[in-house]
Amino acid sequence: MNISQLLRAASQLDAEQVKAIRAEIETLKEIVRPEAGNLRWDTLQKWLKQNKEWGARIKRYSTIPLDEAIADLKAYICVRTGCSPVMLELLASNGVEAQAREIITTIQTLYRERKAADKSPKRISGKTAENH
Repeated sequence: MNISQLLRAASQLDAEQVKAIRAEIETLKEIVRPEAGNLRWDTLQKWLKQNKEWGARIKRYSTIPLDEAIADLKAYICVRTGCSPVMLELLASNGVEAQAREIITTIQTLYRERKAADKSPKRISGKTAENH
């Protein structure tokens, strides 16, 4: 990107767009804060109940490659905020994309762990449910 493209993109961006983009990333960061046990999963589920518009998107992000999820998230943020893709790339390169990658990786881990836990045999009085 050359300097004239950068200046043109910057002139298209206003303070409200920047705040909206930051809010999208901050919203996602909230779900990965707790560090212990089931708390991250429970926090994610609570957050999804409060933010229903993210449900299908988060579920999809849990199953697709990280780069594809990032591309979709960028497109979604542009639509929601009216920000140009060029300006979003400038913000993304300023650490925002790294945060989004960390969040999506955590979401993918949470869903994998939950899926593995759901598949493990249940224990009943010292025996597995399969053998009981």
